[in-house]
Amino acid sequence: MRAFARVARDRPELRLVLAGRDGWGAAAVRDAVASSGVTSRVLRPGFVPDDALPALYRQAEVVAYPSLVEGFGLPVLEALTCGTPLVTTRGSAMEEVAGEAALLVPPGDAGALAEALDRVLTDPDLAARLRRAGPARAASFTWAASAEGHVDAYRVAAGVAA
Repeated sequence: MRAFARVARDRPELRLVLAGRDGWGAAAVRDAVASSGVTSRVLRPGFVPDDALPALYRQAEVVAYPSLVEGFGLPVLEALTCGTPLVTTRGSAMEEVAGEAALLVPPGDAGALAEALDRVLTDPDLAARLRRAGPARAASFTWAASAEGHVDAYRVAAGVAA
């Protein structure tokens, strides 16, 4: 919220969509929105059905996914698949998923997140590069590749040559 408030200060047309059901940390999110100074520009649609997600991603100018701890980060892969410019967290699984197809910021650094969002919003060449890179990066994450990786891991654990 601090990053969005900073970026939105000079851009009255910007809106932040916080999609998804309330879960762990929901009270902190509500408090952050309430104290942000841009409450009227934050949209909270709640749960978004899977078939509506691609349209939501494709309408976004940028997706911010500032993760602290994640297992895999399916929203990162969804944004990349839709060709939406992405800003996410360095030093996490998100970095491994996004690769060079996103701007990466240190976790918990609202200033760096705001700067990265501002770069995407003001640099059309950067935004276009990220839009092109996302789907190509996402294409490497298939169920077949996941299954193959799991089988390889089991083989290593069992001491069986691949």
